[in-house]
Amino acid sequence: MKTKHAVGTLLLVTALTAGSLALAEEDIAMNKLPAAVQTTLRQITGGSHLEGCDSEVADGKTIYEADFKSKGSGCSVTVNEAGEVLEWSIDAPLNIVPPTVLKAALNAHPGGKIGESEIHNKDSRLFYVLEVRTDNGAYDVSLDAAGKIMADEKDTD
Repeated sequence: MKTKHAVGTLLLVTALTAGSLALAEEDIAMNKLPAAVQTTLRQITGGSHLEGCDSEVADGKTIYEADFKSKGSGCSVTVNEAGEVLEWSIDAPLNIVPPTVLKAALNAHPGGKIGESEIHNKDSRLFYVLEVRTDNGAYDVSLDAAGKIMADEKDTD
């Protein structure tokens, strides 16, 4: 019984510690970012207020993701420590998403309904990410302009 209690306590402490570490990474103030990241974000946002900025380490390198609004649309940009843009996205109204893209996303999840839509640019490639809501949950479907599915993942948010 003592072993179960000790293991349970250890798991709780580990979960709380991990949670606090994750929280520490969220909402980094602009003045706490590396100078190159600050410069890039100021250029991209045109001085708009950041709605949030966080960091993560991928392949031993820190990357920063910042969210902001531009002309009423939600935007996101991912930047490396040197201030180089790795990816950006912008909320897109459905009326500008090509019909072939909409049809392909709905064909992937019959009976689903399109929710949010975004246009992304990563590695100099434009693509769409559409949220398809079904009775079984929501899916983020990434498609190229011709409607070819590049990724289809269950949304965990």
